[in-house]
Amino acid sequence: MKNAWKGAAAVAAVVALALTGCSNPGSSTTSTGSTAWPDQNGQPLNGAIGQVFERMIGHTDYVSPMIYPSHFTNGEMGFANPNAHPYEIIKQAGIYTNDRIAGQRAKYRPWLQAFDWMDDVDYEGDPHSIQVQIQAAEESNAEGWLMWDASNKYKAPAYK
Repeated sequence: MKNAWKGAAAVAAVVALALTGCSNPGSSTTSTGSTAWPDQNGQPLNGAIGQVFERMIGHTDYVSPMIYPSHFTNGEMGFANPNAHPYEIIKQAGIYTNDRIAGQRAKYRPWLQAFDWMDDVDYEGDPHSIQVQIQAAEESNAEGWLMWDASNKYKAPAYK
């Protein structure tokens, strides 16, 4: 884990350097969704790739973890398929994120999932899958949200 802390310090230094001289940058950082989850055994979940939440949040206006339910491991939060539970995953991410950013300048603005994954959960065609994520983000005091679908298949009824 020694090298993980070097990576985390490097990421934090790049974020801080990028904001040098900006009087009102409106900056944000994007990280994997599990960065919002609590450390395990005293180690950050994404320390090996340098994405340590506490090292980034003091240098940015917004933190935007990519909370894609499809990217959580089967069994997360007791769900056999976390992708089938978008509300619960997004809501818990918001709770964890708010705990981690308390007292910091950073605000929470998550990336949400708008794409289908390799299972039978329909994000692209079912407005409910999108709407419950937005609801969970709003209930978690998110300062807005961002959607991601690499195919750019955003269907208007889901966003009403």
